[in-house]
Amino acid sequence: MSFDTIYNALDVDKSIAKDRDYFIIACSRGQGSFRPGTGKGRGENAAITMDRKSDILFGNSKDTDHFLNPYRYDKAIPKPVFACSDAHKLDDIGIKYTWVKADTTFMGLQQAVYHPSERVYIGAIPPKLDKVNQNKSAYIKSIFIRTDNKSVKHIWFDCEIFLNPGLIAIIGNKGSGKSALSDIIGHLCQCKTINDYASFLNCNRFRKSPEKLANEYNGSLKWTDDKSQSQTLAEVNYDTTIEGAQYLPQKYIEKVCNDLNDEFQQEIDNVIFSYIDVTEKDGAKNLKELISRKSKVFESKILEIKEELREINRSIVECESRLIPSYKKTIDEDLKKRKSDLERHLTNKPKEVIKPKETEDVEYTKKLEGVNSNILKLQKSIDTNRALLKDINEKMQKAKDLKEKAINIIDSIDKFNMFLDFVIKDLALEKETFNIKCFFSTETITSIIDPLEKKKQDLLVLLRSVDQDIEKKSLCSQKKEFEKKRTDLISTADIKEKEYQKYLQDLEKWELLKKNILGDDKTLNTISYLESEIKNVAEIYPSEYEELKASRIKKIKEIYNQKRKKADVYVELYKPIETTIEKILGKSKENIRFEINFLFKDKNIITKIMDSTNLRISGKFQGKEKASNTLTALIKQTDCNDVVSVEKFFNEILSDIYDDLENSSKKISNKEDYYNLLSSLDYIDIEYNLRMGATTLEELSPGEKGMLLLVFYLALNKGESPLIIDQPEDNLDNQSIFRTLVPVICEAKKRRQVIIVTHNPNIAIACDAEQIIYSHMDKINNKITCESGSIENPKMLEHIMDVLEGTVPAFDLRTLKYLLRNRV
Repeated sequence: MSFDTIYNALDVDKSIAKDRDYFIIACSRGQGSFRPGTGKGRGENAAITMDRKSDILFGNSKDTDHFLNPYRYDKAIPKPVFACSDAHKLDDIGIKYTWVKADTTFMGLQQAVYHPSERVYIGAIPPKLDKVNQNKSAYIKSIFIRTDNKSVKHIWFDCEIFLNPGLIAIIGNKGSGKSALSDIIGHLCQCKTINDYASFLNCNRFRKSPEKLANEYNGSLKWTDDKSQSQTLAEVNYDTTIEGAQYLPQKYIEKVCNDLNDEFQQEIDNVIFSYIDVTEKDGAKNLKELISRKSKVFESKILEIKEELREINRSIVECESRLIPSYKKTIDEDLKKRKSDLERHLTNKPKEVIKPKETEDVEYTKKLEGVNSNILKLQKSIDTNRALLKDINEKMQKAKDLKEKAINIIDSIDKFNMFLDFVIKDLALEKETFNIKCFFSTETITSIIDPLEKKKQDLLVLLRSVDQDIEKKSLCSQKKEFEKKRTDLISTADIKEKEYQKYLQDLEKWELLKKNILGDDKTLNTISYLESEIKNVAEIYPSEYEELKASRIKKIKEIYNQKRKKADVYVELYKPIETTIEKILGKSKENIRFEINFLFKDKNIITKIMDSTNLRISGKFQGKEKASNTLTALIKQTDCNDVVSVEKFFNEILSDIYDDLENSSKKISNKEDYYNLLSSLDYIDIEYNLRMGATTLEELSPGEKGMLLLVFYLALNKGESPLIIDQPEDNLDNQSIFRTLVPVICEAKKRRQVIIVTHNPNIAIACDAEQIIYSHMDKINNKITCESGSIENPKMLEHIMDVLEGTVPAFDLRTLKYLLRNRV
């Protein structure tokens, strides 16, 4: 008899196959199997036909993945593989195991066929059962609720419920006590959310005064390791204990998802942080702190670059002040004036007086020569010491700058070495190999500065003015005394000698004034300086200006690159999370993903720019409305994820200055601060957006936020304690529940015990709950009772149909209508 003959007979003869209460089992291996020939693979037509018409396959663990694969052929259905003992002797019995998670009934076997990946396992022990055995303290074994007061008017609770370590769905009609049970479990696990968000154990219901019914009832939890904990339902100690479970009451989810502040984001961050392996947390207490620690080196570098930028901007402002047309016009006019002064001075040269014939007064001549010689020597000494003082001041400033920079560098090295000491043992490094040593001696610099300082003070004493020199020891005072002696000596000479000496003194002063007018290229407002400055304006400053602007752009890009490295920290943290969610949910139009973008985070940047700008001056930003519109347009045009676009934004803002340097100081009151504001890029920063499809976090509805929060809790939270959720489906459509919530619930129940209060069949049935708890309340006696069983339990199936599907007739009618519509 062929396989098709059997299949067709069962399919046609309804007396044999009433309600399809049978399964067709085929051997995929061994004698009588449909295993194709060598090299042909399981894609052979005969094998596909046998596969398609079989409900259960006999095989081994190697066949499991193949028959669970829905893509092994077109429209394939995942099917369970059972390993039979194939025992040929008594000793072979018990070597091969097939675990079936179901009631030991035909309906239980049916459920195993409908959910093969969840309910059938070939091997020594199923992973979930093995996980429970290894961590029994994380799974609730049973809950017991009762009162010892026999005089209470109504017995609200008197029940003991054993709990499955997998998914438990608590169902019941409205007001049946479903949330009461979840609240009590959360209370006994000391969950902090009970305090403010419990819908049953609160001061307006079961704890309401004056009855305070909660005082009369005790609850007890027993864990799988047989440890018990008990307390009254009125006792409140949620803030002082470690939670035994995580409880998400309905009110809590609504509160978080409707919050207009950062509570929802904070909750998401908390789940993300819990997902990160403890080995990666670096001692951080939350996600923000972890990101800060991982980004610290980049932030430090940014501060260093910004300090360099301040120096560059200061130099740019100085350079711009020399490139404006009015500056060149000023120095041109100053040069003309100084040349005019020189011409006038040359015309005022003292009229030459012929030296008289040698006087017969030898003593007078000798004294005069001696006094003049002393005056000349003192003047040379004054000039020499002034030059020396200038040189000392320059050297001292360089030495002080060097010392200050050295101290900063040494301080940085010391900090690095301290950090090195902290990690050197963990990294198994040789300290002498990696320790940075600095041989720079600040004492040596100090030994240079101190003598220079002493020499400076000595020179200041020597060069004191006559008015300041009380002791008359300065060179100026000595010179003044000799000049007085010369005056007194000349007063004794004859008229011709007096005229000649007067001429010499006038000529000396005239030459000195001429020298001062000519000056040098370092002395302000002299002819040499102004001629040099005109040349610099024409030849040197423009190139210096462009080099400075290029240096500034380079530093801006360096800051941007450090921010990019900081963004990589976010990518490093979020990519595994995104991968995990994608693995569970697959790719769809509602896929959940992170987007890390650069954007204008400082919402006040337009105001800051406008506050720094004189809006009355003609230009790109003239007038408040025009300035605001122009800046808004520039920001919209800027792609902050592209450093070239950011550079363009910066240059566009400053083009109003570049194009009109003459009026730039009038437009910008403090250009140095303005440049520091724009070049720091403080207004551009990283923002990570959590998206569901094309919708950002801010754009999500409260219902979508609730689903997203549940996805994170179910898919990412690595906690192993029980997770209790009260009616997560509220505000969610059935399509989203089935497509998004069901897969993550199925994933979560593999890792932990999940207890969900629900009135949605997609959660209880599509997630293949291991246990259904039916809650019912006697409204007359206020008694809440609970029944427990599996989906395949006939009595529980009846409750499921009544509560979740609206009774069997209603379900049958919908099924009929769906089938009719499919035929049209």
